[in-house]
Amino acid sequence: MHKRTSDATTEQRNALAHMSNLLRQMIEDSITIDADSSKITEINQLLEEAASQVKSHRSNKRALEYYNPDFGELMNNIQPYSAISGVYNAVAGPVMFSQKGNKVIGKVSYGLAYEGPANCVHGGIISGVYDQLMAIASMASGRSGPTAYLHVEYKNKTPLFEELEFQAWITKEENQKVIVQGQCLHNGDVVSTAEALFIARTKI
Repeated sequence: MHKRTSDATTEQRNALAHMSNLLRQMIEDSITIDADSSKITEINQLLEEAASQVKSHRSNKRALEYYNPDFGELMNNIQPYSAISGVYNAVAGPVMFSQKGNKVIGKVSYGLAYEGPANCVHGGIISGVYDQLMAIASMASGRSGPTAYLHVEYKNKTPLFEELEFQAWITKEENQKVIVQGQCLHNGDVVSTAEALFIARTKI
């Protein structure tokens, strides 16, 4: 199940990504649905049918690779099923990663499914994005390992429905230790910062 290779076709990958997008949008829409009980029951029946179809095709392995150091043009594909940034995980928010100079960038606009304080992104989501983004910054340097320490400082509101830019960059490498700094910007203002320590156990 935790394989690094996959024989999935491009068509299969595209179809799976589309399924995740549909489910992600459905989760968002379910937050604000306002219909009578008969309509909701009707929708639930359709969902039960779809859920049965999906379940009937479950297997003991994933269709795609769990981890892919050869991610190509899309950095999210380092971990396709990540709960934070996986294109193939409907639970993950729509954050998209890229590299700009010595920084790894994550751009995203979160909806109500990720709300914490009123009209703001939940702090746990913010922390999760930092953990994933900063780990990818370490991976992008060719070193992989678990998070040993993550500290986040929330300096201002992180609004929903607005573009956010997370940034992460390596500040120090010493033996197995990789220290990464991060920040999140909204309209150019820093709304949070982070520091993380990763223990690099393997060379990618």
